[in-house]
Formats: sequence, structure tokens, C-alpha cells
Amino acid sequence: MRRSQCFGKKTVLYGVSNTDKVVMNLDEYKQSGLILYERFASTVKQLLQRAIDSLPCYRLLQIQDRAKTVESLTRRLSQIDETDTENIEDYRKDLAGCRIIFYTNIDVNRFVGSGILDTLFDIDWERSKVHYPAPGNESSAELFQSYNYVVQLRSDLVELCECSEFEGLFCEVQVQTILNHAWAEMAHDTIYKPADTPGFGSEERKQFEKELSEAMHQYLIPAGYVFQRIASNVQRLAEGKALIDAGLLEAVVNTTNNKDRLTALKRLEEIVLPFYDDIETVYPDIREKLRKAWLLAERSETERFDGAFSRFGGIEPHQVTAQIAKIVTQCLYIEPAATYALIRDLYMETLSDVSKNQLIKVAEDLAQHNTQVWQLHGPVVQVLLAEELRKEKDLVSFAPLALTIANKILEPDVESMTSTSDSVILSQGAIRYSDSLENARKTVINKVIDFAECVIDSDRSFSDALECLFSVAKIPRRGDTSLEVYAMTYSDLACVIDHLTRIAPKASLNSRLDLESRLLSTWRWKKPLSEQLESSPNVVEAHSLYIENTILLRDSLNSDGEFVAFKTMVGFQAVFPDMWNENSFDYERDQAILLEEQEKLAASITLDDWSQWKPRIAVVAESNSDNLGTLPRFTHFLALLANHQPNLLLDLLRDRETMQTWTIWPIASLLLKTNLQQDVEALLNDWLDAGLYIREIAYVISSSNSLQISTVSKTVEHALDAENQEACLRLLHASIAHYKDNCEFWIEQVFFPCLSVLKIEYLERWINETWPMLYKDSLIEDLSKSQVIVLLEKLADIPRIDYEIERVLVVLASKHRQLVLNWFGQRIKRTKKLSSIDYNPIPFKFHELNKVFQPHADDVVSAMREWWDSEDDISIWNLSYFLSGIYPNFEEPLPSVLTQLVEDGDYIDLEFVAMSLRRFKGRAELLPILREIVASEFVNEKIENIVADVIRSTGMVKGEYGLAQTYQKRAEMLRSWLEDTNEQVVAFAKREMHRLQQDEARENRRGSARIAMRRLDHGEPLVDRGLPDDND
Repeated sequence: MRRSQCFGKKTVLYGVSNTDKVVMNLDEYKQSGLILYERFASTVKQLLQRAIDSLPCYRLLQIQDRAKTVESLTRRLSQIDETDTENIEDYRKDLAGCRIIFYTNIDVNRFVGSGILDTLFDIDWERSKVHYPAPGNESSAELFQSYNYVVQLRSDLVELCECSEFEGLFCEVQVQTILNHAWAEMAHDTIYKPADTPGFGSEERKQFEKELSEAMHQYLIPAGYVFQRIASNVQRLAEGKALIDAGLLEAVVNTTNNKDRLTALKRLEEIVLPFYDDIETVYPDIREKLRKAWLLAERSETERFDGAFSRFGGIEPHQVTAQIAKIVTQCLYIEPAATYALIRDLYMETLSDVSKNQLIKVAEDLAQHNTQVWQLHGPVVQVLLAEELRKEKDLVSFAPLALTIANKILEPDVESMTSTSDSVILSQGAIRYSDSLENARKTVINKVIDFAECVIDSDRSFSDALECLFSVAKIPRRGDTSLEVYAMTYSDLACVIDHLTRIAPKASLNSRLDLESRLLSTWRWKKPLSEQLESSPNVVEAHSLYIENTILLRDSLNSDGEFVAFKTMVGFQAVFPDMWNENSFDYERDQAILLEEQEKLAASITLDDWSQWKPRIAVVAESNSDNLGTLPRFTHFLALLANHQPNLLLDLLRDRETMQTWTIWPIASLLLKTNLQQDVEALLNDWLDAGLYIREIAYVISSSNSLQISTVSKTVEHALDAENQEACLRLLHASIAHYKDNCEFWIEQVFFPCLSVLKIEYLERWINETWPMLYKDSLIEDLSKSQVIVLLEKLADIPRIDYEIERVLVVLASKHRQLVLNWFGQRIKRTKKLSSIDYNPIPFKFHELNKVFQPHADDVVSAMREWWDSEDDISIWNLSYFLSGIYPNFEEPLPSVLTQLVEDGDYIDLEFVAMSLRRFKGRAELLPILREIVASEFVNEKIENIVADVIRSTGMVKGEYGLAQTYQKRAEMLRSWLEDTNEQVVAFAKREMHRLQQDEARENRRGSARIAMRRLDHGEPLVDRGLPDDND
């Protein structure tokens, strides 16, 4: 035995240095090497045994150790014709061997991820290997499953006297389960050590191999997963009991912060609740603690914490309440009345809208017609909930939740969601008629009608009630709907309309408008009867009653002249007699009817009856001040009035006590197009002199270009003095719309002064509202270089770049490309000071700006090289993201520019280029430039590791084996490098292909385990021959 010192360039194998290794031939091994390796294997075993025994979490069967026998070594060397080699370590990595045999996959996975091997040994990753068959592999020779590590003692252990003789020795450590161990022992004698009997027993041996393969697929692999699941559940059971004993339920309430509360709740859901033998008995106590935890979470302050790169928000109350809602949803039908009471009480005490919406979702799930419940008990839950609603004295305090429940009870669909290991199945059918269901529906209808009467003064609440009530008209979307259900639907609809006929006169004009619109929509849908329905006397009778009641309500509504005038002026959702004659919706036809009615009404208004019409118009303006949907049609009516009686409209503009402030804009804009322009401008200037209606006048300026410059200047002055954000926003709109009338004035006196005072949210609004106007011949195209710099500085504060902002940048970059490019560099530098959650310097995806930059790769790369800071990880990531956004397909001229930089640069340039490629998802087009980097004389270990990261980076992968398949493709991608003339490239390819192949095996193992666990959880067989080969 000799020791050889390797001088020159050090060979480093993933952290293992071979500067002092054992050199031994076969004869030396026979004489003394075998005994040395036996002692070494025993020492490795002892080290492993002590480490594993110190941790009670492992179920270890045994650790075997051995040195390779002379006979076996001789046979192996003979097979490769290397019996005369002077260094047998180069050809056999397992001269010393240890096999760690655990009971289950869980133990194996825990050990592999524990770091024990890294603590005790230096691992030669180049010769270590993960053995796991690829999905679909039927060859028995490839079914061996094990983690095989080639290790040597760490230097601190070698320095000990009793271990110094093992310096430079390697040992193969195998980690596997008892089942894989049993198979491996059988396969070793059957497959790997075949008898030397040519011409005898070959068919029988093929049968042995086939049976071994079947044993692995049909029994051992499934058994391993079953053992794994059993062990996992036993562990969860023990953890659950320990948590209960430790007071987990009390911790949910008693903990002082939401982070610990959320952790406790997740443990309650995952580890405790599934194992109760009689959950119905203990759940009432759990439900009460969930109620207290919800309220405490709502009132707990959010504690922020520091991350690696920025300060992050802590656990928000709504995250805790979401977990509670999840638990409650899983136990919905344990005393449904108590569940209802819980969510009702919580809703009334909850402050957060997000948490309230979570309760509404629980209410939906509770009241939904569930297929499984219906199959066993029919509409028992809906009947119970209808009774609970009936007993409520007041629904107003929890109206959204109550109406959600009522709406679900009235809906006609029976739904459920089930799942298998690889799919989610949504099923939908029709409700079945029963007396109890019909009575429950009637109960709900009466309760919602009572609610509608209580809130009749609130248009929004009354509209919510109408939405719920008209849901009785729905028919099932799937399944066979019985004639009894049709009859019930028409009967309930007739009942609803009868009640509404009684209370409609008390409703506001707006609410009546909403009601008539819904009435017409339902009429067009429900009036026709199919031939099948006409054959049922009960359906015909209920339908006739519905028709009769609808006509009565329609006529009752339109008997009020004030309502008819109101809906005509409003226009939106207005219903007129001719519309009832059509059974289909036709927007253009209905609009033509509306415009004709508005023209008739506007033409009929005169000075003589103006005193009657003026308050009516004021009522319309007041009732629609917050509804943008009504504005275009009401404005059209005002335009018609301006055509017929402009003086009357001027009277409306002047009367600020009668008319809403928001009407200044549409009325003044309309009158500026008439012969009353001077009167209007004089009035606007009077208001400006008094400092009144600045925002509204800015609106007028944005929509009209007929005002004097002096009026605009005065408005700008007032807006800037008060920093009136809305007024400045409108004046920016005006400068975009009118700047061609006087470029210098609109740019210098309006645009930039108003821009300077805008806050971020208004700046974003300006861009979002005006970007379509910035495509061509726009103000920003005529900005000077200095003005573009000012604009970009303002835009730099915007936290995220969406499509609209990018459109502005495209226009700017068309003439000032370098300024926009530098602007991105400034944003990237800002990320050092700002949280990545609050500020994103690069768009998620470029849509058009990248096309402006693409031809100028020299400028892009040069700018990025200036921005690059090798010590700032966030900046580096953003640079790579930016480059991949500009050249998503690694298009020319980028490859040529980067290649030239690699050829001409030093190791810093190499690192910059390699880092810049990390976001290109390892695409094949990168190979030429990556090869140039690896072949460079300046390449070092750090740069090679970056290149390796570039190669293995991925985008979205599909299926459980998606990542494994990606690693396989990446390894194949490097295969051509094995034939390269550059030794550095060849060595890199060998090393990285080995890494990728090992990662592929690990991912295949994980993927198979995940699929198997899901199948076991769903009670599905693990199929006849192992696991599937596809990615479902």
C-alpha cells in the first residue's frame, strides 16, 4: 500500500479533496488491504450507530458492514479487464461498505435529510448515487432502491490516533428499507452474480428475473408505501395525543399572538381532529374555543418580522379566521343549528370584511343542497335553516350572511364535490320536490319579504333582498327537473311578486326601477311554456298565477307618473311598454325605445311647467350621484334638454342648492356647446374667485376645449394651492386632450405643475385612465429630454409596472431609449431600500417595451454591467429577470453580445454573464454561451456553480414527475459536451450530468411516494404493477 501526493491543479469532487489518497493494487489488497478496509468499515459502522442511537426518531433494523472479498473484487476487476491496475480505488468505490437498514421509507427520508453523514464524513458526490427506477421501468436489474454515498472520514477524525490509518480510504454507505434490503439480497445472487453456466438454465434465469420484478412491483413497493402510511399515521396519532395532553385546545385561546394561534389551529385540524373516535361528543367544546379564538384573532395586533431581504407583514387576523372557517366547514353537519348560530354570532361581532366574507362562504357551504346529504336525508338541513331564519327577530344586523343562506335554500341545484387521488369531481343535479322543501322555501320567502320591508328605505339593502327573492325563478342547470319542481317554482315566483306588489309603493323610485327591470328580465325568461310543461295542470295553474301577478305589479308601478318620469330621465334599466312584447333581450332595440322616450320627455318640458320638472331632475341627480352606470343615459337626457331649452339647463347649473355638485361637470360641458358659453364661463370664474367647485371645474376643463386660458390658469392655481389631487388629475387629463391648442401652455403651465403634486395612487389613476390617448401624437411624444427625465423621476415612485404604465414607457423610449433604460437601473437600485413586497422594479412580463430594446443589446448589456452589484442578491435577481423579459427567447443580438463579453472579459465579466442568465429557465439556446464560460481560462468553482444553476433552472413543470423529466432533459442536453475538445467542458459535463441524474432519481422517488400516499388516502389500490408511468 502506498500513499500518493497529487500536486498541480487540485481535483475537488463536490468538496472532497483527493490530495492524499490510498494507492493499492490487487496483491496489496490481498496481503493487508482487506484487513484494513474491514477495520475501516467497522469504524464507519460504529460512528453511524452512535449517531443514530442518539436520536430516538429512527426505527433502525441494523447496520451491516463488510470489506469486499478478494474473490468478489477479483471477479469485478476481471469483468473490466483491470486486474493489473495499480489503483483499485479508481475502479471500485465499495472496498469498504456499510448498509443502514431502516424499517420504513419515512426513516430513510428522515436520515437522508438529517445531515448526519455531512457531520461525520466528507462525501464524494461525484461517485455517490441515488438508485431508483424511472417510472415505467420493468427491468429487474434497474429496480434496486437505495441511497448510496461514497464517504471518507473528516479531517478532524483522521487526526485522531485510532483513525489515522484510515486517511484516504473511502467507504460506500447504503441507506435503504428492510423491504429493499430483502429484494437486494435476492437480486444480488440472482441477477448480479449469475452462475457461470453458458448454455444451461438461461430461460429459467429469465423467469427468475421476471418473478423478482413482479415481486417488487406487486408486493414490495406497495408494502413499503403501506408501511410508510401506517408509520406516518401512528406518528400523527401520537403527536395528536401529545398535543391534547399539552393543552392544544387551550392554546388556541390563550396564546397572545396570531402566529402561535394559527400554528395551534393547523395542528388541531391536521393532527388532532382526524383521530377523535367520537368527534360529535367533543366538537361542541371545540366549537366554543374556535369562537373565542376567532374574536381574539380579530382583535390581536399584527406583529411584523424581518426577513432575509426586507421586513414582512406578520400573521394577519384574516389568516387565522380563514383557518377557523376551514375547520368549521369540515364539521358543518355536526349540529347544523349550532353551526348556524356560530357563524351568525361571529358575523355580528367581526370587524374585518375579509373575515366576514369567510363566514359567508361557510354559510354557502352549510345551506347548499349537498348531494350526499340529500341522498341520505333529503332537504333536512335546508328545512332546519329555514326554521332558524324564521325565528330570527331581525336579519338586518347580519343581512349578507342571512341572505346568503336564504338564497342557497331557494336555489334549485343539488351539488357536491368528491375527489380521487388524481382528480376532483364536481357533480350537479336537480332538487326533488317534497312538502318539507316547499314549506321551507315559503318560510324563507316570507322572512326575506319581511326583511325587504324593514330596509325599504335603503336602495342597496332592498336590491339585495330582490336578488334573493328572484332566485326562486331559477331552474336546475343539470339533471331532470320534475313537473312538481316546475310547479313549485312558478308558485313561489307568483307568491314573491304578490308580496312585492304590496310593498313596492313604499320603495324609493330607484328601488322601483330596479324591481321593474328584474320583473321584465324574469318575464322574458319565464313567460313562454314548453309543450311538456303545458301538459301539467299544476304547472299551468301556477304559471297563470305568475302571469297575472306580474301584470298587476307592472301596472301598479307605472300608474305613478312620477316613477315613469324618473325612469325615463335615468334611462339605465328603464322599462317601457313596448319592451314587454318581446321575449328576448335586444340591447339596440331597447336603447332605441329609451332614446325615443327621452326625446319625447325633453321636448315636452317648457318654461311654464319648469317649476314642476326642476325638482324631479334634482331627485334623479341625487339618487344617481354614486352610480356611474346611470350617468351616460341621464347625461343624454340633459343633452336633449340643452337642445330644446338651454336656458333651463343654465338655471340648473346656477342653482347649487337644488342640484348635486357632481352635475356641474356634465351640465357645464353641455352648455359650453351652446350659445350660452359666455354665461357659463362667467359663472365658472365667479366660483373660482370664491374658491368653490375646483374639482368640478377641472372636470369641465378636461371635457371641453372652449374655455379661456385664463380660466384654466386660475383653476390650476387653486388646485395647486390646495393640492387638490382629483382636480390635478383632471387637469392632467385636460393637458393630454387639449395640448395641441397651445403646446407650451398645456405642458409647462398645466401638465408638469399638476404632475408635481400628484400622489402615487392618483399618478397610477392618471396613467390607467389616459394610456389609450398616449399611443400616437400625444403630449408625452413632444416632451424634451429634460422634461422626460422629470416625468421618469415621478414614475419611479410607482411600486409596480403594469401594462398601462409600460405603454407610456414605450412612447418615451421611442425617442429616449437610453433614458428609459437608465430609469430601470434606478428602480433596481431602489430595491436595496424598499421591501420587495411593496416595490417591484421590473414588470411581471413585458408586452411591447422589450421590442424597443431588443435591437440594442449592446446598450442593454452595458447598462446592466454598470448596475450590477455582485454583493446584492436581490439586484442580481432583478437584473436577470429584466434581461429575460427583454429577450424572452434569448434572441439575437443578445447571444452575440454576451459571447463577445465572455471572450474579451475577465472572471468578473464571466460571473456577470452567468448570473444574468439565471432567469432563462435553462433553455437549450443557452448552451453555446454557457460552454464558452466553462471553457474560459478565468472560470472558477463559483462561476461553474452558477452555470450549473442556470442549466437546472426551470419554469413551470407539470405532474409529479415533471421536475424529474426536466432534469433528465437537462442531462441529455449536456451529453454533446462529453465529446468537447476542452477538458474543462468535459469534466463539467460529467459532473453535472451525474448531479442531474441523481436529482432525477430523487424526484422520481418523491413523485412515486406522493402518488402512492394519495391513492392510499383515497382507498385506491396501488395498481397491479406498481405506480403509473404518466404525470396525471
